[in-house]
Amino acid sequence: MIKLICLNVVSIFIYQTISAQQAPELINSADVIAQGTKQNDDGNYKNAIKLYSKISRSDTNYSDALHELAYSSYLDSQFNESINYAEKGLELFPENSADWYSQIANAYDALTRHADAISYYDSSLKFNPYSFLTWFNKGIAFYNFNKLEDAKTCFQKTILINPYHASSHYYLGYICYRQGKIPQAMLSFSTNLLINPDNRYKSQSIYYLSCLSKVTDEVNENVSKAVASTDDNFDLQQEIILSKISLDTNINYRLMLKIQSHASYRCCLKSCSLMQVIRASGINTMHRYLVSYTRMENLMH
Repeated sequence: MIKLICLNVVSIFIYQTISAQQAPELINSADVIAQGTKQNDDGNYKNAIKLYSKISRSDTNYSDALHELAYSSYLDSQFNESINYAEKGLELFPENSADWYSQIANAYDALTRHADAISYYDSSLKFNPYSFLTWFNKGIAFYNFNKLEDAKTCFQKTILINPYHASSHYYLGYICYRQGKIPQAMLSFSTNLLINPDNRYKSQSIYYLSCLSKVTDEVNENVSKAVASTDDNFDLQQEIILSKISLDTNINYRLMLKIQSHASYRCCLKSCSLMQVIRASGINTMHRYLVSYTRMENLMH
């Protein structure tokens, strides 16, 4: 009898010990996510990952936790881990498929698996075809893949959805710059600066506008390799710019703060006054640039 009682006491003790070890830590997941976001903002990605990992699968915020885990892992250059978290989210929360596919695509692009990235961006766009960031990121993947025409199409689609996305204007300008399309590049770079004079690509936009205004050796080399396009026709304007008739050689592209003295803006107005869109059907991105600058010129007069 005594042995039986002792056995029961031991069994109860073991059960309580195991139960205590298996009991999940009670946390306020919303607070944990807020703390993790703060760590992310401060660049402490590993600390953020540790915090998000505390949230259990049974928590109502587990989907958000997986999303943050995937994102923090991406920021910490743990790209395969980011893919694993996103794939887990795709399996458990398919209603957020667009976000999971985009996260997987971002990680694949960082791993230089650009074809895979583009495929996953396409999957994401099937669920959310009007996500301008997904179109932009797809454009970046094509750009990294050195497929400039495909990248240009994606950036144009981004601008169609969100005309105020400054980064898309910059990349569109840089592609045109590399392709030797001077008027188109000038319009794109100038719009990048007009939308947000302090955007992350402002220095590059100013630099390339300066190169275009001076018609540097690099610009001439790009022009010599240019391939004729039926997309938009600015041949006349390009000839004028190359001959330096329409540009003031003393333009200082660092005067960016006031629109009245905005050198790149004035430069584009001079070019726009000469431009005619030849294409009769459809409205392309360069046509939109032309219309916008012409309206602004009229307002200033």
